[in-house]
Amino acid sequence: MLSLDLQIIMKSVPKISTQTFWDINPDSLCFQEAAEWVILRVFDKGSLQEVLQVRDYYGSELVKETLTSQISITTSPQHFIGQGIVSTFFQGF
Repeated sequence: MLSLDLQIIMKSVPKISTQTFWDINPDSLCFQEAAEWVILRVFDKGSLQEVLQVRDYYGSELVKETLTSQISITTSPQHFIGQGIVSTFFQGF
């Protein structure tokens, strides 16, 4: 089995719009080194198509790990809604 890094190298880099990456030049971005940042930015600001591209590029496990590690521990209603959305999104993976 190929390592995760080698699997990512062999895949085509996701095509992310300049609207999502408004503050940087996407051509200068190293998608391997900036994996956490890319995942968080695309899930926060990207389109559904971009989210799916990022999930396919990095793999469900890394995306899920990145997203769930960034959810703060709180008892607010928004927290529980967000947790439900993340859980529902990953049920089909």
